[in-house]
Amino acid sequence: MGRRYVVGTRGSKLSLIQTEMAVGAIRKLFPDADIEIRVIKTEGDKKSDLPLSIIGGLGVFTKDIEKELISKNIDMAVHSLKDLPPKIMPGLAIGAVLKREDPRDVLISSNGAKLDGLPKNARIGTSSPRRTSQLLAYRKDFQIINLRGNVDTRLKKLDNNEYDAIIIAAAGVARLGMKNRITQFIEPSMMIPSPSQGALAIEIREGDKELAEMLKKIEDKSTRIATDAEREFLRRFGVGCRMPVGAYAEVKAGKIKITGMISNEDGTELYKAEISSDAKDNITAGAQLAEKLLAAGGAKLIRESTIYNTDSLRGKLILITRPKEQSEQLSSKLKELGAVPILLPMIAIRMKGIDEKTMKKLGTYDIVIFTSANAAKALAQEGITELIKAKTVAIGPETASILAKGGMDGITIPKADTSEEIAKSVGNVNGKRILLPQSDIAESGLYEMLKKKGAVVDRVVVYDTVATKPKKAELSDVFSRKIDVITIASPSAAKNLSRCLKEIKWNATFRPKIVCIGPKTAAASSDVGLKPDSVAEEHTTDGIIKAILR
Repeated sequence: MGRRYVVGTRGSKLSLIQTEMAVGAIRKLFPDADIEIRVIKTEGDKKSDLPLSIIGGLGVFTKDIEKELISKNIDMAVHSLKDLPPKIMPGLAIGAVLKREDPRDVLISSNGAKLDGLPKNARIGTSSPRRTSQLLAYRKDFQIINLRGNVDTRLKKLDNNEYDAIIIAAAGVARLGMKNRITQFIEPSMMIPSPSQGALAIEIREGDKELAEMLKKIEDKSTRIATDAEREFLRRFGVGCRMPVGAYAEVKAGKIKITGMISNEDGTELYKAEISSDAKDNITAGAQLAEKLLAAGGAKLIRESTIYNTDSLRGKLILITRPKEQSEQLSSKLKELGAVPILLPMIAIRMKGIDEKTMKKLGTYDIVIFTSANAAKALAQEGITELIKAKTVAIGPETASILAKGGMDGITIPKADTSEEIAKSVGNVNGKRILLPQSDIAESGLYEMLKKKGAVVDRVVVYDTVATKPKKAELSDVFSRKIDVITIASPSAAKNLSRCLKEIKWNATFRPKIVCIGPKTAAASSDVGLKPDSVAEEHTTDGIIKAILR
């Protein structure tokens, strides 16, 4: 054939198996094809323990590969079609969709129990909002715990008793030859799959006629009709994987039936619908199903869930009390929403890093717990996070993201920033050595609780928290304005803010709303007379913005 084709793919075991399947389908019809496989690391792979909704949703596994395709460093890319946004990069096209594997989700439990047989308050691992909402709609007692990583990593966490069960896609399990691990296939009538789940796509550059003609011959037409309908359904919603949305289409005897769902995060409002039509009208069917669900209540759910409602905060004055270097992202997003951010740092951070004595013992720890983003930064900036091989716990996605960028994986994120939840997330610690990198003013509650459970705990101060001392004139100027919201992101910031307000004898005729980043900060804020009106459910910038909107 003359031409050499370079195929881009992710480097996970499953991705490589899927790429070999696609390449095998091409070679079956074109045995002389000269094809090279090239591994490309994507953003989703680099941040493998963070929920997709936090690191960018759809596209985190594909955009880096698409850039290589646009740049002509590769000729085609193999994707799980569910990872590919419904609107792909300009200049690219889907050259072929291969025959779909089983589209269902599956349950894999630690003791062989099916969904109905799982114990009360069973811990179920998944990072999918779609799976979460449908599980909670089925049984409200389930505890849903974030779970990402490749299939082997997920199964290892299950086998280590971090979960009672996990939910993953049947297709991936089958392709890895692990069907023996499946406890239960979950039918679409109970859990509607992700749009295009189970299908593989080969993406190419528009205008590559030679390759387009080749790939047309390996495409499965029924799968293409079904997945095109599902992708059109998703495109009409425009929410990627940030919201619980599912769709599944079946093509039989020239007809298509497509079923879809949209829900809020906890499954208390869940809408389902279906549409049937001629298969040739598949795109219209997907669009009509989306419109049907939007009218039924989906539009309301999207309005209530999105944090990017540009009218809701327009003109509002919002005070940010975080250190200046940590305020940029929040300030930028508030500006996008039309708000007016005012920076008045109440604390400053002085990084110290880790001492030589602890450094020598680094390899002896079983668990390392990062209770703040600053602790993560203190170690990451010195390259120490790359050396940590112990089980790692991080409070909040922001802290986990810093650690992931620092080369760490297998990060556990507790449900809440409380000593009880953190202790629960690490399991049995009796006899375990634990490193607790913290600030100079960190509370001792977690340390004492872990010691009571039999752990050997080393508390190490890796950064100092220093109260700022704004000039009286600056304070008077800021608080002479009609501030709508004050955001507080740490107990020390709350204490210093209270001191500053007393210094200028602030006695405003209006009361700003107060938003705190988490329960510990909220408690500290209340203690100094700054009662919070809203507390962020997620310890992230988006979590703070959602709390402001509430």
